[in-house]
Amino acid sequence: MTGFADRAEQIAAHLVAHETGAEAIPYDIDGRQSAVDYLLEWPDGRRGALEVTLVTEATSIAWQGMAAKEDWRWPSASSWEFRPASTNFQYKQTRRAVTRAAQLCDEWLVDAPEELPMSVLAEESEVAGFLVDDVGTLRRTPFIAGVTLYQSTRAEFVGLRPCEWCGFPLLSVASST
Repeated sequence: MTGFADRAEQIAAHLVAHETGAEAIPYDIDGRQSAVDYLLEWPDGRRGALEVTLVTEATSIAWQGMAAKEDWRWPSASSWEFRPASTNFQYKQTRRAVTRAAQLCDEWLVDAPEELPMSVLAEESEVAGFLVDDVGTLRRTPFIAGVTLYQSTRAEFVGLRPCEWCGFPLLSVASST
């Protein structure tokens, strides 16, 4: 399992536990491969199971491959995060615009490209296009230097059915990138 898929499962378990009042107990651990990621236990003794499926949209496979080759980070003298607005975007063009925007924000001492002077944006067509086309959000962070890329994700409940092997209700959640 990838680190991203593992994190998607953790987030889903946290959200489901919070919303349902259950405790989410990791089940698919130590190399165990099953159809259940977490067991759910409620204070009143009821039990259930949670399965999270991560689906990568075909439109995002190419850029995610390029991002993975760069360890999900683009160069920058300061710390930033980039979150795309959709599952698909022009990777190389966006990389150029985002790294240039981060550089300009550092030079002008602002925390977001939207705060750059209009005169600067008039001279920087790729950065201006990034903003106008609403490709994603770029914001300053207090971490290590570089632009960390995050995927655009959505999650939905797929269904509730009996778990064949554990006998508990099985809640299925699909998360897509």
